[in-house]
Amino acid sequence: NQFPQQSKGKQKTKKFEGNKNPLTSNILKTIIEDKSNLSEIAKLLLNVQDKNPTVTIEIVSNFTEEFLILKGGTKEDLDSEGFWLNTENKIYIPESTASNKENFNRVFIHELLHSYTGYSLLKKEGLTKQEQDFVNEITQIWKGAKENSSNKSLQGYNNPLEFVSEIFAQPDFVADIKKNI
Repeated sequence: NQFPQQSKGKQKTKKFEGNKNPLTSNILKTIIEDKSNLSEIAKLLLNVQDKNPTVTIEIVSNFTEEFLILKGGTKEDLDSEGFWLNTENKIYIPESTASNKENFNRVFIHELLHSYTGYSLLKKEGLTKQEQDFVNEITQIWKGAKENSSNKSLQGYNNPLEFVSEIFAQPDFVADIKKNI
């Protein structure tokens, strides 16, 4: 397990919300300045930040089974580097991920993308025509990419939500798609 075991007691967290949230604009700006493979998507997300003003992030000491169950996660999420909780529009990242800039940036972008696309992809009814068209098109592309892949165990093939985030945040996933086109 890549996450340290939590000692008994209260879960330690660091919350960033509203105007105090440095991870919406400041972290995106930092990723842009790094000129990494995530810079372009960070620019796009920075430009549409006003479309998702309520997303927050919480750095937690680690993921424990108790914490994940409380937040609606599962035992499988113990090995996760982060997750977006749609009911709170909140990104949770353990300190072990946050302590490595490259991992943090990748996980942050991945989870932030969930916060932009997740509502449409997870909603079962009441979608606008534009949202339904988006869901249909992404689902079709995801199914085709998965069908053509020889490595269906990659996270991006789990579902359309993961597919969208992995395309922008995981170069290995993009490489797999490109080799199967």
